[in-house]
Amino acid sequence: MRRIILSLFLLCSLIFNTPAFAAIWGGGGEKGLVKTGQTTSYTDYDDGYYQKGITRSYTDNDDGTITDNVTGLMWVKAPQKIIPGATGIHSTNQIQAAKGNWATSTAYVKADLAKDTTDSTYWVCAVNHTSASAGTFADDRTANPTYWRQTVWTASAANLTTPSTMTWANSITNCEALEYAGYTDWRLPNLNELQSITDYGLVSPAINGTYFPNTQSNRYWSGTTAADNTDNAWIVSFYGGAVYSDNKGTGYYVRPVRSSQ
Repeated sequence: MRRIILSLFLLCSLIFNTPAFAAIWGGGGEKGLVKTGQTTSYTDYDDGYYQKGITRSYTDNDDGTITDNVTGLMWVKAPQKIIPGATGIHSTNQIQAAKGNWATSTAYVKADLAKDTTDSTYWVCAVNHTSASAGTFADDRTANPTYWRQTVWTASAANLTTPSTMTWANSITNCEALEYAGYTDWRLPNLNELQSITDYGLVSPAINGTYFPNTQSNRYWSGTTAADNTDNAWIVSFYGGAVYSDNKGTGYYVRPVRSSQ
């Protein structure tokens, strides 16, 4: 009896671990690196000729996040639209609230956005209230500091299309402190993770614009320090996908990530 059970176990193992079974039932999954995205061949046997790798696949979660179906990583879709978690603002609605709703009067409503022109910072209203004075937003922010939450992620007062730049240290701090789309385990991506969403078949920006709209054709921080000079960290330029290292005190763009699997 034991021999029969052992034989059946070995037979099942052989069948269920075959590529054919995996293809039919979805078991195991394809393993390896993603395709670079380059589909044009400039000479025989180059990258565009072979186009080796796993086909890129993304899912828009409709909550301001994008899931990479190959790596399992979850990314913030548009960092410039982040508003921080605050009382009265439902985390899954943050991206919708941040699409507009710039305050137009001193009768402030939850999720209203306002710019403090005295220091060029951006704020989101956490509590419905009417300002006690007819002064500026700065006056209300001073009078009601608990009614407002600062967002450090946007540099565009017009329509939230341009993200802010940050130093490397601030990038780490802001990602770690981020509460967004119902998650609190956001972080600064490492170099390999950041490169994984670079599309070398595109330029300016070198990334899928459908899933990552308004990505700047510029440099984004990774959390990886340069081993040859620890004052520097690695960055990816989304103009063409080049990788550099630069001083950690320089301001570059940031895209938070979390491990969804």
